[in-house]
Amino acid sequence: MARRGPIRRLWSLLQFLLLLAIIWAAGYAWFALGVQKQAVEPASAQGIAVLTGGRDRLEAGMALLRDGSGQRLLISGVNPGLDDESLKDVLGLSEADKDTNGKSLFDCCIDVGRQAPDTQGNAREVAAWVTKQGFNTVIMVTASYHMPRALVEAERVAPGLDIKAYPVYPDHIRLEEWWAFGGSARLLAAEYNKYLVSYARLQLTRLLET
Repeated sequence: MARRGPIRRLWSLLQFLLLLAIIWAAGYAWFALGVQKQAVEPASAQGIAVLTGGRDRLEAGMALLRDGSGQRLLISGVNPGLDDESLKDVLGLSEADKDTNGKSLFDCCIDVGRQAPDTQGNAREVAAWVTKQGFNTVIMVTASYHMPRALVEAERVAPGLDIKAYPVYPDHIRLEEWWAFGGSARLLAAEYNKYLVSYARLQLTRLLET
């Protein structure tokens, strides 16, 4: 009889861990399905914020700016070692990229943020930028798998900001059949875990504020 207590406690622990694993796996599948490719509706806002991490994000942000979807573009998280001239080359800016007054698009309408080392930093950088510009609405451009966490972090530091998500879909990430590709599955799993941490941080912030 004395041995049954530890065995029962071990069995209860194993059941609890199994339940946690099932909940995590279900959430992981939900997360992976939620970031798969879907049609992105045309959007317009006062500002456009691109969270760096791939050329496709920059191209999408520039296309939105050229189309007049926003008044100004913030590129958040730019490497401090990348100067403006090199950044212009990355953005593919040409002499034709000018505003209605003939001023360079880079000089008139693009702001560069170099203080964000991570997603939390991106959120703070975007929040400070919209406050400085007096914007209430912003289009956020980042990879689809990164978007859920980016939105949560932005909600934590700028709860009143109206954010319109504009996800991009990197070609090297297999979102449709992620379970069959180890690299994509691991990336999504890591991003899902980070999302859970960000979500918990948001809920804790709300709890402390109330």
